[in-house]
Amino acid sequence: MCKTMRVYIYPPYREKIQKTGNKYSQLLWNSFEESSDFEVINHRVTNKPFYDFIFNVNADIFIFSWIESYAVSLRRMGRFIYVLSFILILRLLNKKVIWIMHNKHPHLKSTKTTDWAMRTLAKVSTHVITHAAEGVEHFEHHLKGRCGKCVFIPHPVYTDEFFDSYPIRWDYIIWGNISPRKGIVEFLNSIKGKSDFSDKKILICGKCEDKHYAQQIEDRCSENIEFINGFISDEQLREYIGASACILFTYQESSILSSGALVYSLNFCKPIIGPNVGSFSDMKGLVKCYNSFADIPNISIEPNIQLVKSYIQNNTWKQFPQKFKTIVLS
Repeated sequence: MCKTMRVYIYPPYREKIQKTGNKYSQLLWNSFEESSDFEVINHRVTNKPFYDFIFNVNADIFIFSWIESYAVSLRRMGRFIYVLSFILILRLLNKKVIWIMHNKHPHLKSTKTTDWAMRTLAKVSTHVITHAAEGVEHFEHHLKGRCGKCVFIPHPVYTDEFFDSYPIRWDYIIWGNISPRKGIVEFLNSIKGKSDFSDKKILICGKCEDKHYAQQIEDRCSENIEFINGFISDEQLREYIGASACILFTYQESSILSSGALVYSLNFCKPIIGPNVGSFSDMKGLVKCYNSFADIPNISIEPNIQLVKSYIQNNTWKQFPQKFKTIVLS
């Protein structure tokens, strides 16, 4: 009989630890909790899970996400050093340390310090998981990681439910947390005065914390371009996407590897257009990729329903722990 492996996941997600948080963290946590091969321990001693590492040292496997983001400023650098020190202790104890590399660099910014942090994580981790095939190349060439240490596992879907469509109100929807890395201002600049977009209705929706960036988008809106700046509930989002002809991603290519918003969008069975990079490129057939914004008007927007159903069937969160065990722990 196989031994159940004890897993510690950071950042943690449990309602009594954090009532709100990243959906990815929640689904990752749940997938391992529901697997018979693993036991999620995450002992909580203090009110701040960040300080509980030492009380979870009895785990066999430690999974970390987004810790490189602590290195974006000197003010937060101490937190990264703290986590790194813990990881080095774990390696001395012969524990497995798994770093999930979601992006080429933190969304907030890329600096020499964040580059150093990611190269260090590439070196000290037992294995690295990426949700984009390009991530393996980035790991080996840019981060100078050892060949074979980084493995590609497609991003699991958030649900196997398919969402309804409604009468079309917008030709394109751009959705999610709004920030400069999304490339929205650049896109709006590129279509200004272009006949291909003169009659296209575009909805941009999501919370923008950057007031200057929000104003830049507002300044470029028109009777055909609508910007809803605020938190969008799941119900509202399903209504907005359901009433859109096409889902458009305008992400800047410099940081993006995988996109949770892309995977979430699959369940609407809508045409999806995105940059020819990372997981967008991996999903050709599911996603129509552009090399420049000028390509977008010429892209055919019929969705491939069979490919969508196949991806959803083969990439569920329920399957993730087994893929993890087979690929990472083999």
